[in-house]
Amino acid sequence: MRMMLSYGRFAGNERGAIAVIFAVSLMVVSLVVALSIDTARAYDVRTRIQAALDAAALAGAKLLDKEGATEADVKAHAESFFREQLMRLAISDVHIENFDVDPDWSTSTLTARVDVAMGSMFKDVSGTGGLMEFSPQSTATYHALKIELSLVADVTGSMCDTPPAVGDPPCTSAAKLDALKAAARDMVTALSSSNPGAGAVRVGLVPYSASVNAGAFAAAVSAGASADGCVVERSGADAFTNGSPYAQPVGAVVPGSLPFYSCAPSPIRPLADLASAGERDALLLAIDGLAGSGGTAGHIGTAWGWYLLSPEWSGLFGSRAGRGWDPAKVMKVVVLMTDGDFNISYANGGETNPWPDPLSSDASHPGSSGHQALQLCEEIKSLGDASKSVRIYTVAFQAPAGAEAMLKQCSGEENYYDAANASQLNAAFRDIVRRLNTLRMTS
Repeated sequence: MRMMLSYGRFAGNERGAIAVIFAVSLMVVSLVVALSIDTARAYDVRTRIQAALDAAALAGAKLLDKEGATEADVKAHAESFFREQLMRLAISDVHIENFDVDPDWSTSTLTARVDVAMGSMFKDVSGTGGLMEFSPQSTATYHALKIELSLVADVTGSMCDTPPAVGDPPCTSAAKLDALKAAARDMVTALSSSNPGAGAVRVGLVPYSASVNAGAFAAAVSAGASADGCVVERSGADAFTNGSPYAQPVGAVVPGSLPFYSCAPSPIRPLADLASAGERDALLLAIDGLAGSGGTAGHIGTAWGWYLLSPEWSGLFGSRAGRGWDPAKVMKVVVLMTDGDFNISYANGGETNPWPDPLSSDASHPGSSGHQALQLCEEIKSLGDASKSVRIYTVAFQAPAGAEAMLKQCSGEENYYDAANASQLNAAFRDIVRRLNTLRMTS
């Protein structure tokens, strides 16, 4: 009887069962809490590492735009950027290895990936399981067009306060000439302000007056005909093409043989890489040295603006010639500025109406400088071949109505600027830079 009572008392005592249930429940709750914490922490770590990897992929993709960069360069740059981001994000107790990149140079796209392992609270609580592992990746595309720009600048006598007489030295400082120099310097500085990579932005300079000073290139482009370093327009089948000068040389005039001819005092400068301090400074120095004299053979300047951008002239300009035609990668631009009517021409019918004949400044008259310039503008824009298109922006600086009309027709009204003073000239050049930078990043 006593034994039965003891058994009944034991069977009715639930305190031990509750303890067991509590212990089991506590373990389950601990596992759930540990799993929840692991899940939340893994999400946080994954999010942070993904952000760092996204930034690294973009940094590596940007390097694909840099000339001469190798796959090893891209990987090293992207990984260094990734590690820097991790330090800033303060991610601890995580093992990261096997960072790798897969660059696609043709599309400027880069995929970065990495292996990640982190400790698990769930494993510590349960005594089972292993590290939490994942391998995030990120793909980024950076497609910034390269810019090649020719600044075709009017340095005629009308840019001087008093136009120099024939035989007088050119002016080196005057209200309009100084305004041009300031605006041109500002354009170069603005194009350099984003610290472009090597080869990303290149700028050439074409000063023109009654001719173009080809400088060290004069003998080669004129087949030795230039006696003073200056050249005039090309005639024949290549009069309005950008064909190689070795196939068809440009023209030259014997000094003193024509009363309206003079040699432009400032020479051209082929494309300068603005990422190079030396090339940029040399270009700025050339701008500072611009001098004014002579009449306005604007069509010759226009042609040379095209030549500087053309890969067909690589035999002459070498590494400073324009790249191959590829509008998906390179944006080629001519900025043509003048303060007066184009009024001097020598070939293609122009020599029959020499300045100061009124027909010499009539852009509707065949052979005139303005008429030849408009023919060149149509060829430069390559409306029949989009793969070889060049953007033209024109700027009339205190110019007469005839010059304004000709420039509008050359570039199209949407790319035409009318500057009545130095401030507006500077604003026009700045707006061109703004538009180019917008196109460069969004095209």
